[in-house]
Amino acid sequence: MSTTHKSIKEQNVIEKLQQEITKKQNTVTKLDEITQLLEELPLQYTHNIMVPFGKKAFFMGKIIHTNEVLCNLGSDIYSWRTTSQTSQFLQRKKKNLENEIENGKQKIDSDYAHFLAHKDSQTYTHDGVIQIREEVSKEEWEEMLKAESNEVPHQMSQNKSQVFILL
Repeated sequence: MSTTHKSIKEQNVIEKLQQEITKKQNTVTKLDEITQLLEELPLQYTHNIMVPFGKKAFFMGKIIHTNEVLCNLGSDIYSWRTTSQTSQFLQRKKKNLENEIENGKQKIDSDYAHFLAHKDSQTYTHDGVIQIREEVSKEEWEEMLKAESNEVPHQMSQNKSQVFILL
């Protein structure tokens, strides 16, 4: 992978996380609206409504038993609950979503910080190997060359069956 390809891939991961966070924030907003409705619903015994009938048709209807709602518990499991029980359930769901949003934001921050910190020092080869480059001053470079020239490249031991290579 080239550096450009890798940075685009990392940016795509960050964008996907941001999209997930946006979806979860929209869900939290909807949960707040539903919770508000659940608080208002039992204040009257009946409510007149327009009931959808297909995609384009509506007819007049009436909600009775306003303190009972059919609550989706997840995995297509529904249960009749009171509005206060449903409201508590939605508050727990909202709290979990807010925790997921916070964790997602922290992950984005850490991924972005990691990306910025290593953007200039790492190069990715075509087979995915990371090459790490470090800045070396001229003096350090000369010392390294001098140290390498003083080392013996191959040295045979006393027991001629073993060869030690000094690098």
